[in-house]
Amino acid sequence: MRLAVTVILLFAAVTGVRAGQYQITYAQQIVGAEHYTVIDPLVDAEHRLAGFVFADSAGDVLHISLFDRDTVVVVPFPDSITAVASYIPKHGDSVVVYALYGMTFYGPYIARLVLTGDTVTMYSDTTECYYDRDAHSIDFSKQRLVLERTDDSVTGLLVEVLSRYNGYLFTHGPWAENYSSALLYRPDLSAIIAKEPVTSIRWGNLFGDSTRESFRTADYYYYYDYRDSWDDPNWRLDWGTVAQLTDADGNAVLRRKTDAGVSWAVFTGRFLPGSQYEQVIYYGDAVDLLGLHGNLHRHVVCYDFSGDEPREVWYLPWAGGALNHVYEPQHYIAGLRGTYMVALDYWRGMITDSVNLDRTLRAPRFFETGDAPVVLNLVGRNHDTVFVYRFDTPTAVEDTGTPELLPSTIELLPGHPNPFNASTRITFSTSRNARLRLDIYNVLGQHITTLADGVFAPGTYSVEWRPDGQRMTTSASGIYFARLVSGTESRVTKLLLVK
Repeated sequence: MRLAVTVILLFAAVTGVRAGQYQITYAQQIVGAEHYTVIDPLVDAEHRLAGFVFADSAGDVLHISLFDRDTVVVVPFPDSITAVASYIPKHGDSVVVYALYGMTFYGPYIARLVLTGDTVTMYSDTTECYYDRDAHSIDFSKQRLVLERTDDSVTGLLVEVLSRYNGYLFTHGPWAENYSSALLYRPDLSAIIAKEPVTSIRWGNLFGDSTRESFRTADYYYYYDYRDSWDDPNWRLDWGTVAQLTDADGNAVLRRKTDAGVSWAVFTGRFLPGSQYEQVIYYGDAVDLLGLHGNLHRHVVCYDFSGDEPREVWYLPWAGGALNHVYEPQHYIAGLRGTYMVALDYWRGMITDSVNLDRTLRAPRFFETGDAPVVLNLVGRNHDTVFVYRFDTPTAVEDTGTPELLPSTIELLPGHPNPFNASTRITFSTSRNARLRLDIYNVLGQHITTLADGVFAPGTYSVEWRPDGQRMTTSASGIYFARLVSGTESRVTKLLLVK
């Protein structure tokens, strides 16, 4: 259908406001902005910020705002908009917007809008997600859109959907189950190039001659309540994540299933300097693909699959927050942790930069502008004000200061359980950004293994030690010591292994 609805709404950018090691290049209070669930920046062919696309949950509408005009195009939708991806084509004067909306048994609806002048051409259809025909309701649905790009051209649209279906079987009782779908569409939505029953899929030149090897994750959940029947046990609950490495033909090369936890993000790219192949960075609290750590709490890990055997390049416990955007010019992944923008150096596997933004941002999104140099930016809203941050010279992590409410020293807590048999969890903390190293020694002072080594932001961390893991030979019963070191400070706690 074709429509041309416009609403006058004036914007004014506030530029040059400095705060620490960033610039606020845009700060505008907008009536109704507190209802924005998605803010997508529009970057033109000259790599300049040209406007925004806003998803408004209050009226189920989409706002397309361009800086070179004083009006905003408003497009109504029949249901809530859950995900948006937009771009300005390299050639032409139009804006292309993709949107997911609604939560139905067959998955969300997908729409493609093209804005030319003041006219919007809109195509809308149902997605072809995996679903359960016998379900009665949907608990929740997580939806994501990713533009697949080659240089400045968009080559495809990746739709990722995770939904939890509920139902009732008279022979068993109530049940709930996750259904995941990853759909790769052509840019015009005319056909689906690939369809997989996974939560996320990332392609790359990981180990072979093709550029289409992939790393996939699927967050599964099965719940069955048998209390209305004679079956034993009375109920069943299974949940966790499946991670799988596949070749160009879709055949599984490596697969691992964990019994708990969820995936948060997966990145593919050249995360090792000078590497011929690409690597995978996984962020979550579930997958331990090589079985080196067990099911740990939230962490970030880098895998390389180019050799004869897969290897873990580095591993970093992650206290919280999100990782969002790969910024290649300074080889880090940008993310948010509370009011801080953090930078994870993917060459070394450590936090190297941290900037306090002085406010919490909702609907945040990182994006890049400029050509030489390429500059990292962040857009988000605080209440009814939309902000854009520009990061030219991030603050070094050692210069961010010490929060007053945290203790002034590092701390190392006793292992739990202790004594232990198969594994024990060791908790440590730091009051300021610092490099920490946690090692295990035996009673002879011989080094057994390193559990953590990197730069950590203020907070509390926890790692699991499994003496019989693949990183070391089988350990005998007896006394061991965990030693935490930061500069000239160190802490030691005793561990008792009983077999």
